[in-house]
Amino acid sequence: MLNLKELLQSERLIIMCCQEYPISPEICYWGGMGTVVKNVSERLVHKGFEVLVTPRPIREYAGDNAIFLEKNGVHIFSPVTKSFQAGEENLDLYLTYPVSEGTRALDHSFTVWKQLKENKPLQAVIHGHDWFSVADLREASKNNLKTVFTVHMSADRNGNTDDKRIELERVAGSCADVVHYVSLAQQKSCCANNWVGKRQVTISNGVDVTKFAPNKNSQTEDYVLFVGRLTPEKNVPILVKAWKQFNQKFPEVKLKILGSPGICNTDVMQEIQKLPEALRQKVELRLEMISEQERIAYYQNASVSCFPSSKEAFGIVAVEAQACGVPAVVGAVGGFWENTIEGITGVHVDGTDPTSITQGLELAYLNRKDWGRNARNFVQQFFNWDTIVEKYIEELYTPLLK
Repeated sequence: MLNLKELLQSERLIIMCCQEYPISPEICYWGGMGTVVKNVSERLVHKGFEVLVTPRPIREYAGDNAIFLEKNGVHIFSPVTKSFQAGEENLDLYLTYPVSEGTRALDHSFTVWKQLKENKPLQAVIHGHDWFSVADLREASKNNLKTVFTVHMSADRNGNTDDKRIELERVAGSCADVVHYVSLAQQKSCCANNWVGKRQVTISNGVDVTKFAPNKNSQTEDYVLFVGRLTPEKNVPILVKAWKQFNQKFPEVKLKILGSPGICNTDVMQEIQKLPEALRQKVELRLEMISEQERIAYYQNASVSCFPSSKEAFGIVAVEAQACGVPAVVGAVGGFWENTIEGITGVHVDGTDPTSITQGLELAYLNRKDWGRNARNFVQQFFNWDTIVEKYIEELYTPLLK
């Protein structure tokens, strides 16, 4: 196994600056960004690249100057985070977003870079993911390394002065050689960041179509499925209201919510408690992040998936559901317009209107077999990670490594 100094001398090295990374099925703390980085990293290794990922420490691989080599060949560098590594010249980043989330992210990145600079990477491409990587991209730029910045965040960027993460996102993009968007809708939203003169590329996210695949032989019940964080823009309490209306016409269809913890946990639970006892018995709520294998099983057995977001940069959950042959009812926003075909693989709704969601659920449920087949074919053709990673290599990395 290569040590850190040896690894950093590699000619085809990609350093993924992402603060979450799913190291094993038993540790389920990550979200969509970590899943994206894992799928891309594994495939880059198979294409002959060396890949180093720098997540925040967790017990399985944290340690001073430690690299953990996964079975899939991806190197993990996760030193124990230390404070006061940044220097006064980076104080502006801390003052921009002076909350614990921002401070932890910056402290981690500067701890990593203190180690990296001591070992001097020569030809690496530094690939920063979301605003968390602002310090990584600034340090890489100072050290004359080639950089890519991927925007993951769903946000209203026009005139929004309240969300300070947007300013860190703007700084991160300004430090990058290439800015990468996951949807055309996201690229349009980021016009407000004024990255004029930057090479800008749109490449969608994808799914592993060998894992996320139909398995209707095991379906034993009908249910509507939601998967995602319980945050305000996901509109899950409104989904509960809509399902109540829907269930009057289709009483056999249950509701399952796989909600990774968020600030709307209480709101969702309260909305479920308002239901009559007979309806509450039809609702399953899990406030935890589950393994990929278990999540796939939920998709495979669902009748309809529903993600009525008010904003969404890409919406990978809709693609995961469709890959499993399940039609998607999605908010009429962002990346959902690009990954769900109206009346073919799913339907777009007003995520703030229970009646609109109810009508979408009815339409998708009645057409679930045809739309499910269409959805599977659509994802296989346009959202297969194997094909998408080829675009990463051709459009993001190769021009920078020449």
